[in-house]
Amino acid sequence: DGFKGINDTLGHAAGDELLVEMARRLEMCTRPGDTVARLGGDEFTIILDDLNAFEDAPIIADRILGALDRSFDIGGQEVSSSGSIGIAYSSPQYFRAEDLMRDADIAMYRAKSAGKARYEIFDATTENSQGTIPPELPVPPLDPPAPPRAELERGLEKLLDTGALDMYYQPVMSLIRRTVVGFEALARRRTSDGAIENPVVWLPELIGSPLAGRFSRWALEAACLQLARWAEEFPENEGVALSVNLSPSQLEAEDFLVDLDAASRAAGISPATLSFEVPDSVLETPEDALVERLWELRRRGFRVTIQDFGAGRTSLQTLYRLPVDTLKLSPTLLSGIEDGGRNTQVVQAAAAIGESLGLRVVATGVESEAQLEKVRQLGFTYAQGFEIAGPAAADRAAAWIKKPPSV
Repeated sequence: DGFKGINDTLGHAAGDELLVEMARRLEMCTRPGDTVARLGGDEFTIILDDLNAFEDAPIIADRILGALDRSFDIGGQEVSSSGSIGIAYSSPQYFRAEDLMRDADIAMYRAKSAGKARYEIFDATTENSQGTIPPELPVPPLDPPAPPRAELERGLEKLLDTGALDMYYQPVMSLIRRTVVGFEALARRRTSDGAIENPVVWLPELIGSPLAGRFSRWALEAACLQLARWAEEFPENEGVALSVNLSPSQLEAEDFLVDLDAASRAAGISPATLSFEVPDSVLETPEDALVERLWELRRRGFRVTIQDFGAGRTSLQTLYRLPVDTLKLSPTLLSGIEDGGRNTQVVQAAAAIGESLGLRVVATGVESEAQLEKVRQLGFTYAQGFEIAGPAAADRAAAWIKKPPSV
């Protein structure tokens, strides 16, 4: 559920890692002799062979839902993702495997439309298909229906109305000057008990809803106002830079430039201090509308950052023709570099590509002292990661501008 939103917000490398971890949990929930397969994209199929009773499939489905309810550790971040399950039972009336698969698919999409994070059983008596459920087996009662989409959207709207959203800031450090050169703005939600909830719990749903435009306006206004405060408080820094993560669909929205112009003018910021991060995946097959929008941002004086660089099938030709200022290397590239592993050459090559194009290159995902030291040895000027500092509220970020984290 929400896999596209995870790809858009955390990048394709994080999405790939989530798929691997998801597959491991599916295998743990099944029996010896069952088959677990990935069909492609974010879809898996499980064949439960030689069931003893009708109830066995829902029991295993509940076991899977419980396993997916636990958060995942993806690149040092806590990520939550549920699953929607469709169940179809074989019978003599199925002549082709494709028909059985199709009926399981129908049930799965019914589970998604009913609110996700649940299972549904295909019923040939009410759905248009050749498949059938063996009549001699009683149908167990289903769980209570999940909230409909309209109710979920009302919850998201309340989130925007009540001011429960905060912007947190993770610093980007200059390893040479040992100063904070900028921050990445990250939306966070406060729960009723004051805890900070991981964005993958709610952000993909918000971006995929009709409220995406409102969220974009909130993010732009929050970022511009914070930049204005820092410019006033730290004039000697010539404006601390800030990057904002917005999905390609948000950047392409009809009202985006109007909202951006209004927010930046109201705050009185320098456009050069505000950058927009887009995922590396846009370099594969960029839409003309997105390319034009990025150039329009450049014409207005704003900056463009490519995040997760090196995680996907990067097109260097596309990179060359986009108005990119900064490359943030994929955190997955740093895996194993502290021991001089194979990724070391990949990291060096990716950094060399960026530098040859005159771009700022940031090593992101620095999670240990050994990785930080290796990044320094490889000649990186800029780095970001939890070993340096994690995301923090605005007052803590201001303290880092005055006294940078130790690196």
